[in-house]
Amino acid sequence: MGTLSPDGLVKEVSEVGLKSICLMDHDTLDGVLSVGDTTSRYGVELIPGVELTTRYAGMEFHILGMGIDVGNAKLKTVLAKMPGERFERAKEISSLQKR
Repeated sequence: MGTLSPDGLVKEVSEVGLKSICLMDHDTLDGVLSVGDTTSRYGVELIPGVELTTRYAGMEFHILGMGIDVGNAKLKTVLAKMPGERFERAKEISSLQKR
């Protein structure tokens, strides 16, 4: 997790002279969806992104999607399942720490 809010990040990007930013967060589009007014105000092009957490062969992977369609129904379905899966992973990690 970063120290700046999505709006604060867009402002910072503008102040250092960057013209575009690919904003993404773990398993959510909340930040991307919240900065529309800010990107317009500061003249920063927003490239929407997401970082999807998944598991394969017992290992955790993070898949980066850039330039995504935030209205995509399949993506929304996958993201809607993420909070429950994240909670289950947290319980699993917690049980390992108690051993």
